[in-house]
Amino acid sequence: MEELFELEYQEINKRFKNEIKTFGKNLSYSITGTPLRQSNVLIVGSNWGGTDDIPSQIQMPLINDILADQNNQTYKGYLDFFVKTYSDNKLQAIDFLNRIVYTNGNFIRTPSEKQQYNEVLNYGYSVTAKYLKEITELIGARIIICFGNSERSATSAVFKSMGIEGDFWKVKDIQAYKVANNFNTYFFSQHINGTVYKIFSFPHSSRFNTWKKGIEGNEVFKILKSELNK
Repeated sequence: MEELFELEYQEINKRFKNEIKTFGKNLSYSITGTPLRQSNVLIVGSNWGGTDDIPSQIQMPLINDILADQNNQTYKGYLDFFVKTYSDNKLQAIDFLNRIVYTNGNFIRTPSEKQQYNEVLNYGYSVTAKYLKEITELIGARIIICFGNSERSATSAVFKSMGIEGDFWKVKDIQAYKVANNFNTYFFSQHINGTVYKIFSFPHSSRFNTWKKGIEGNEVFKILKSELNK
């Protein structure tokens, strides 16, 4: 029987809230955009965005934010991507998104990634890493799908949470391919303590309309489709 980790969510939220108090500024954050539940798939975005005066998340969501806010460009990109993954079957994509866990590599909210927020962004990625690792292990995820693969992004955050330091795109055996306009995609199989994690890395979902051209022929996308349709 699949599990819902509501108590675990509250405990993670409490620890994260207490830890970021040491930063010296009021920081707004979210932990997940879905229920925290047993799932083979974890979707990770780069950061939550929004303004720092948005109240922090205090309760575990009971629905998937991606499906609840289709006007959000990032969420629309996720939905369109997974509709394409399921060969334009929207119902299958919706069913899939209702079974996964979604979070971000940076739990701290910032209005943008402009230089003026560098201190908060760097702190957010640093403090989030161990909680991201904890969530990955708790839900039993074996497939991690990252959207955002720049230096400070979802993919970098996932690799950091797994104790892999440095530039992820230089990791041995990583498979790299390109889609439209030279956007990079990556696939990597990471063995940690006897567990194999399959990590997929795509550009930011808000720009899916820009980089989706040729996605059906992209090798990383093909591997992902095969994994999700097993």
